[in-house]
Amino acid sequence: MIPVDQARDHGKLLACIVEEITQVMGLPNDSELAYPSIFNDKTPEDLLSPLDVILLKLLYEPELSSGMRQPQLQSLLKAKLKQYEQQGVLEKAVGVARSSPLYEWLR
Repeated sequence: MIPVDQARDHGKLLACIVEEITQVMGLPNDSELAYPSIFNDKTPEDLLSPLDVILLKLLYEPELSSGMRQPQLQSLLKAKLKQYEQQGVLEKAVGVARSSPLYEWLR
């Protein structure tokens, strides 16, 4: 269930739906540490940020699995981020985030 009544009253219906659907995909709840992100209430964006795009991409990497120990996970994440940088994925994240058809609804 998505709590749309309060979101609609505050003009944040689209942001609420995007955040809740992204959480269903596996990213955690709100965090003040993630900025800019749909999961930080201080972020002015209503849709996924480039950071959110990268986090979702990392979340679905086949090499990652639940229950991994922190040292193993950190090593793998560093390697993946380096790979993303070399492949231009980090640079392209802005374009990916901005290519959502939902941006048309914000105009």
